[in-house]
Formats: sequence, structure tokens, C-alpha cells
Amino acid sequence: MKILSAHTPAFNDNGGIDLFVTFEELGVEIPYSASPTDVEPHSIELYTRALDGEFGKVLPMDTDLVFEKSVFLKRQSIEQEYKENSSAHVVALGRTWQADTNSRQELHNKILAHQWGAVLPEFWRDLDNQNMPITSVQELIQILVLIEDQHNEAFSHRAFRKELLNFAKTVEEVESI
Repeated sequence: MKILSAHTPAFNDNGGIDLFVTFEELGVEIPYSASPTDVEPHSIELYTRALDGEFGKVLPMDTDLVFEKSVFLKRQSIEQEYKENSSAHVVALGRTWQADTNSRQELHNKILAHQWGAVLPEFWRDLDNQNMPITSVQELIQILVLIEDQHNEAFSHRAFRKELLNFAKTVEEVESI
């Protein structure tokens, strides 16, 4: 890509330089992170030219911004881990079961309906889409208890990590959570 202009270079936390660049092909100014190890030649060129001072003095890294970015990324990571852990498959009654929100709710509804006098379903499908005959509500409860326990554990772990994150003061502390 052909570089038309660039300005306001500042070191970033990845070993590169952030700056505003206008590329001929885009025709508009965009924020860009140039890196000396990038596979794109224009990125290496921008990095080198910025270091040479062609776009102005390279400003030091904004540590507040780096910290905020670190916290943001950690929060995203914690949420993703929560989603994965709270909906991981569970094993009960010798079978593997889905443990996502829909499965939890459906099991809960069937158990409540049975307590109010509805007939139990004849079978329940496992993760492999195989029918397991249902002979008592206890079987559904056993599956639901494992799913709820897993969900509660994931919820508690997420809450604990978020609380730690609230007390972190450095990027290193954030990354250790």
C-alpha cells in the first residue's frame, strides 16, 4: 500500500508504533499499528520511517491506555471462559449431555411441569442425539443438578476473577488474573 501521510507516532505495548496513516488505496486517514516484524512491507516501512523521525517525535507509550486495554481484554477473556465453562458438556447416568442455557431451561421446565402433574417425557436425548428412556423424574434432576453445579462454579469463578481485576493496579497484575 502506498503511504500518503502519517503523523502522531507513539510506541505501543506490542513493540510497535501506533500512528495515523492515510494510504492512497483507502483515501482516508486511519489509526494504524506499525510493526518491525509485520509481514506487510508498508508496516515495516512505516515503523522504520517513524523511528527515523519522519512523522514527528515518537511519543512514549501511554501507560494509562495500555492498562485500560489490558483490563478490557482480560474482561473479555473472563467472559469467554465463563461461557465455555458454564456450558461445557456434563456426564450423568453414563451419558454426555449438553449443558447450555437452553438445555438447562428445558430440563428445569420439564421437572417443574412434572411436579405440577404433567407426564414425564418418555425419553431424553443425550449429546449424541440418542434417546435415553426416562423412568423417573430423579433422572432428569440428576442431569440438571450437574449442569447447575457446573454453571454455579463457572459463575463463582468469573465473579472472583472480576473482583481481582477491580483491585489490579498494573498490567502485570491484570495479566496474572
